Amino acid sequence: MKKAILFGALLLTACATTSTGTSVAAPTELAIVCAGTEAGLTAAQAVTTLPAALQANLDKATPIVVEACNGAQTVSSLTLQNFTTTALPAVIAVLSAAPNPNKTLIGDLTAFQIIMSAATAAATAAKG
Repeated sequence: MKKAILFGALLLTACATTSTGTSVAAPTELAIVCAGTEAGLTAAQAVTTLPAALQANLDKATPIVVEACNGAQTVSSLTLQNFTTTALPAVIAVLSAAPNPNKTLIGDLTAFQIIMSAATAAATAAKG
């Protein structure tokens, strides 16, 4: 969790100085966040009784998680934004609706989403 917060702080710095869609160096902390997100995605995909809206959101989130978490040295700032605004909320929603929700994983992903949302808002404000 501490590394996720550090990653968010590093991203805040990177996002404030790059425009949407440009490549930024992928901090090593992304691997930690991705591990939790990929575990959440796997658990979410195992839920067989999803309402259609949650399934549609999960289907949209999957390629975003794959793109953000592919282990590349750089990642698009647009991908990071989509990871925050689309993928994380979808995974969190599905995990929350699961019969036995993993509250620790949901909490970690929610905290990371809040950090990333703040970074995105700061980047938008910096652009004027």
